[in-house]
Parts: sequence; structure tokens; C-alpha cells
Amino acid sequence: MKTWGRITRAKKLSLANVAHAAAGGDVQRALDLARSHIRRTSVKAHAFRRATNFGASNLYATLERASCLDLFRPEPRPIAWRYEEKRRGRYRIVCDPPVAVRVGQLIAKELLRAQWNARPHIFEWPGHGGCQGAVAAVRDALNTHGRYVVSADIRDCYPTFNPDYLYTTNMLPPEFVATMLDSRQFRYRVKGDIPSSIDHTEQTRPRGLMQGGAASSTFLAIAFDDLPEHMPDGVVPIVFSDNIILICRSEVDCEAAATSLGRYLDDNPAGAFSPSIELAWVRCHAEDADNPHAASLPRSFEQLGYCFCTNSAGDCIAVPSAANERKAWLRGAHYIAGQSRGLSQTPTFQDIVQEVLVGFPARSPEADEYFAGVMEPEYVAVCRARRMVATGSTPDGYVWIDGLPVRNRTRKPPAPPWTCEA
Repeated sequence: MKTWGRITRAKKLSLANVAHAAAGGDVQRALDLARSHIRRTSVKAHAFRRATNFGASNLYATLERASCLDLFRPEPRPIAWRYEEKRRGRYRIVCDPPVAVRVGQLIAKELLRAQWNARPHIFEWPGHGGCQGAVAAVRDALNTHGRYVVSADIRDCYPTFNPDYLYTTNMLPPEFVATMLDSRQFRYRVKGDIPSSIDHTEQTRPRGLMQGGAASSTFLAIAFDDLPEHMPDGVVPIVFSDNIILICRSEVDCEAAATSLGRYLDDNPAGAFSPSIELAWVRCHAEDADNPHAASLPRSFEQLGYCFCTNSAGDCIAVPSAANERKAWLRGAHYIAGQSRGLSQTPTFQDIVQEVLVGFPARSPEADEYFAGVMEPEYVAVCRARRMVATGSTPDGYVWIDGLPVRNRTRKPPAPPWTCEA
């Protein structure tokens, strides 16, 4: 009798065989084993369960449905896509692929990660720490290596990606890449409302690398894996998805690294990427007179949802960015306003941190203290105003922000215990 445990063990053994052949340099055998791995019903069932959140008790139903999936059949798969608003009023294209494509992308992701071992500067990789690991690495490098920073955010990274690069990795069968990963082989259908600010034409459909695909971030990691070889000596690179941060010791190294990064992204075989590059010098007040020319650089920078800046002691810290700080406040305000109905006591900020900020960018102890000491009275004021509105009273001294009554303070709140000056 098959169980999910046996299916998982069989899948891991099959991946290990593919990885062993790839490590030995036998590319053709690795591709043949990858084809066999993709065709296994147990492998497709495991990916089908993850792609559809099918219950663990539906083992045989999952196996039956997975056996019907032909991931090699050459046909134009239908892909629904939509516009998703980004910060600063821009929009990204997000795809919602059918079950077969989601299953194929999950299998492709596992095969790529079984055959490729990313370098330490790639943080969107198993065991490398993810976003939190990247933030911690940036903060530690600023404190121990240097205070000069090159911060790059690749504009339209996924649409710019060259689909031909998918075939050059030699880790996936070409016919599988064509049916599951190559955006040129899909049929697209836009869903949802189209923002009036967008010039929607046939040219705006998804292209390049599928944004929202399970294997997309893995291909980006492979494409940027050789970044350290193209940087000047003494530069510490940190890469998470399409965000690149370079930590340098001096202004000269910083400018050289920015030039090298622009050249590297422009000549990358995965696509001619166009980054938005900013230079910063995260310094303390005692260092201001050391380099008058560099003093014109920003004192802090924002990346990965954080503001990297200095505290009163001159140490570099990572705190929520201004946008995330406001987002956290609004989420907390909405939560408390909803929970306060019928409650005799208002939850404190500490009580709702785990409930509201699950999965939210990590906070430092300084940020926690600031939120608890300054924001909590605002939470209490929101709850009080909500109750007044519910009873028909008119709350004096409040303004409405995003559908919430917020106290209109006449005094400026205390400054946070860090400095994030532009």
C-alpha cells in the first residue's frame, strides 16, 4: 500500500540519482533520468498535492489525477494573468497558470535545485536564509566590512529574461522546458480589471520568465550565480531574487562596483537587464568629516522592505522601511478595531504582534520598542473612535485615513531610536 511517506522517499531517491549523474558530468544520463523522474506518477502526485493543497487523505484520488497529466505533450497551455499594483503606482504582471503547469514548474524547481548548488551570495536558495538571511547578511557586512553600498533593483526583471536561456542550463529536458517553462509557447488571457493608467495592448502580455511561476526564482539565482567573478576585489555581493546589494570598503570601490554591475547585467546571457542603481554611505556622525565628497551620498538606503541605517551608537541596524512601517500600523489598526467590538479591554501591541505581523519583514528590538511605546496609544485611540462611531457619536479630533479614524495629533511623535536620513 502506497503512503505519502513512501512516495516522498521514492521522489528523493529519484532526485538523488539525477544529482549523482549531474555531479559526475554525464549530462545525457542526467537528462534521461530527469525525463524518467518527470514521468513518474508518484512525483507528479507529490507536486499535484502541493500545487492544489489536496488533502493527505485523498491519496488514491491524487494518484489518479496525477497519472492523467502529460507534462511533455506539446500544446499551447492556457495562462490567465492579471495586473498587480506595486509601490509608487506601478504595476506588475502576475500569472495564474493551470494545474498542469504549476505541477511541471514545481518538478522543474526540484530538479534544478538537485543538480545545482548556489553560492553563498544567493539567498533565495534552501539553507541560505531567504529574505531574513539576506537582511542579516547586509547588516553584518555593513558593521564588519564597509559602509559604502551599491543598491540595485532590476526593473522589469522577469519580462526582460531571455527564454532561450532556459534551454542552456542542460538540467531539464528541452521538450519539458518548451511545454512548461517557455513563455512563448503559452496562450494568454487577461483577467480582472485593467487599470486606466496602463496602455493595455497585445505587447503588454506576459513574456520572458513567468512571474508567479514556482521555478522562476531558481532560474534567476542560477543566472546571477557568477556575479562575484565580475566584481572588484573586496566587494561583498548579496542577491535575493531581483535585488542586488554590494557592500564596499571605499567610495572608489563603490563606484567601480556600480560600473561593473551595470556591465554585468547588460551582458548577462539570461537577458539585458536594466537596473535602478543607487549609491549610499551608511555612516555615523563621527565619520562625516572623513570624506567630504562622499558626505553628499544618502545616509541610509531601503531594500528588501527594510531601512538600513545607524542608531545613536553608530551601529548599522535594519528596521522596517517607511512603507512597511505604515503598512504594519494599518494592519494592526484594522485588527484591533475589529477585535475591540464587544471586548472590555483593548489588546496591547505585544499581544497582537504575532497575529498581525505573521510573515511580515523582521523587526529589530529597537523597532519593537518604538512600535510598542509610540504606536500603542494610537491603537487605543482607533478603538475608542470606532466605538464612538458605532454608537452614533461624532469623534472630535480625528481624521479618516484608509477608512480608519486616526487621532489628529498636534504634537510630533517621538523620533525612533535610529536615524534614517536621506
